[in-house]
Amino acid sequence: MTDLKIGILGAGGRMGRMLAKAVHEAEGAALAGGVERKGSELLGQDFGALAGLGSLDLPITDDLLGLLTKADVLIDFTSPASTVESVKLAAQQGCGYVIGTTGLSAEDEAEIEKAAIYCPIVKAGRPRARSQLRYRGRGDAPPPQGRCALRHRLDAGGGGGQGPRA
Repeated sequence: MTDLKIGILGAGGRMGRMLAKAVHEAEGAALAGGVERKGSELLGQDFGALAGLGSLDLPITDDLLGLLTKADVLIDFTSPASTVESVKLAAQQGCGYVIGTTGLSAEDEAEIEKAAIYCPIVKAGRPRARSQLRYRGRGDAPPPQGRCALRHRLDAGGGGGQGPRA
């Protein structure tokens, strides 16, 4: 079985670095790369070294499309505007998407809902809210075919014996 290839958006931030460590240490997962905003002073630095893992020969780039060709899933801890634009590109590729970005407006949420027609999206809400999986099929059409391991999964709830959300 091949590892799930995970790309990190907001790679140079506190959460991006923590996620790089977690992915690197997780069995069955591999770090596909990291993306930062255009003009960032972190561009070109080795993602592994930045995350305290030693060199992984994965330079941080601003090339989201390039990362989409390598990743099965993206994890995003950026800004609301960046998240909305990135999730649209991921949807075009059928790539799974995990949103950790906060401060999303109602308009941002509506754009994310539209993208969820084409790819599975997991969005963490307010700290008190449980994570939620968004996926909307189109009538009787099968879900989009992509490389994403999250395809066809239902939200199994956040624990605490509460079970799946209705």
